[in-house]
Amino acid sequence: MHLRRALSSLVVSLVICAGCGDDDSAAPDTNLVPDGSMFACADSVNVERDIFEVHCGSGLCHDADAPEADLDLVTEGVFERIESRNSDYPGCEDRRLIVRGSARGSFMIQKILGLHGDCGEQMPREGGLTNDEISCIAAWIERGGS
Repeated sequence: MHLRRALSSLVVSLVICAGCGDDDSAAPDTNLVPDGSMFACADSVNVERDIFEVHCGSGLCHDADAPEADLDLVTEGVFERIESRNSDYPGCEDRRLIVRGSARGSFMIQKILGLHGDCGEQMPREGGLTNDEISCIAAWIERGGS
């Protein structure tokens, strides 16, 4: 388990670095996101409560009271509510927020890793996520929200 977590942290770090560059207009290379077998997350982590509520909700952009882009990431049932949604950012409406079983194909992960091209800002805007948190979100997507 420790080796798997270390590998997933290394892979996420490499993906973040690979996404860095001077040309923001280039189309994102989603192949930079590894497949789901590389992601691991501690069983005790609840992505919606421990990550989304802390970094995205709780008075921030995607809380239940006034969610930006109508994207509430704190009310129970996040996965089911947004897996069928596409981005509403102009010119990026074809990007699926969550593709069940595919972190690589999910726009949410692309936004978190900075691989979103010209489709808005990297998320979260304030602070950032640890490699373990990113790995947990990716694993959550791969497992279908569980």
